[in-house]
Amino acid sequence: MTFLSTDPEFISVQARGNLAAGGKRLRPAFVLMSSEYYNRFDDNIIKVAAMLELIHMSSLIHDDINDNADLRRGRQTIHASYTNDVAAHVGDYILIKALRHIFEVPDFDRILDLIADTAVEMCKGEIAQLHSMFDAEQTITDYNYRIERKTALLIAICCQMGAVMAHAGQADEEAFYQYGYHLGMAFQMKDDLLDLLNSDAEVGKPTGKDLETGLINLPTILLLNKDFPEKDRVKSLINQRFPNGAADINFIVDLIKRENAFKETEEIILNHIAEAKKVLNQLETKPIVNLMRDGADFIYERAY
Repeated sequence: MTFLSTDPEFISVQARGNLAAGGKRLRPAFVLMSSEYYNRFDDNIIKVAAMLELIHMSSLIHDDINDNADLRRGRQTIHASYTNDVAAHVGDYILIKALRHIFEVPDFDRILDLIADTAVEMCKGEIAQLHSMFDAEQTITDYNYRIERKTALLIAICCQMGAVMAHAGQADEEAFYQYGYHLGMAFQMKDDLLDLLNSDAEVGKPTGKDLETGLINLPTILLLNKDFPEKDRVKSLINQRFPNGAADINFIVDLIKRENAFKETEEIILNHIAEAKKVLNQLETKPIVNLMRDGADFIYERAY
């Protein structure tokens, strides 16, 4: 938080509030773990890890505006507490302030290239998501395009960053990147399950909120790929934007369970986890690599 501690009090309070609300801090953790593989731990690595977490925080603030979300990690979102304009400017400020610190670390040009390219793709993912809302005809290919950009690519470069800063070479960079990519895909798919299955208290937002707001996630897409008697009704409810509210959401969730779409989602998640672990086999045997395997298991096993 020292990056933002001298900022205008309002922005600093909002940023501290977002951090205090919790979160798993996976992105900076992956920066630190990949750096540990090369026995590196210094102020520059900590700065890059912190910057990437702040970039992620900024993206969540903008996500909440797009999704019209009132809660994030059990805490009222900035746009719900104030206005969309206030939230957008706070998110922009945090993003630019984080990027400004990149110039303080070695190899900032390479790091900035990676972050800029990823940020462009993240914006593409957000736009794709906005176009996909309440679209009952979208495909798994559409879904994968969206979550790659919204989630997986940022986690991928966080994992890659240790190899970049250690000048480890293309092979190591690609290995860490692929590890992060598969974990990022699994992470978002697990979020899809948690949104539909967990209680409000566990996920920090109302259960089924994504579906209710028109975000058609993987279990629902897998359901719609099947032939079952209620398929036309499900499509109609989506097209009508769930006129009966929670009753419509619960109806669809029950069908997802009955048609084994939750189980199929878990199988796809586990496949990404297996691919991430397979990548680690390319690396030297070190204690940190075992910890990274445990990190892959956490992505699947987490309950929030």
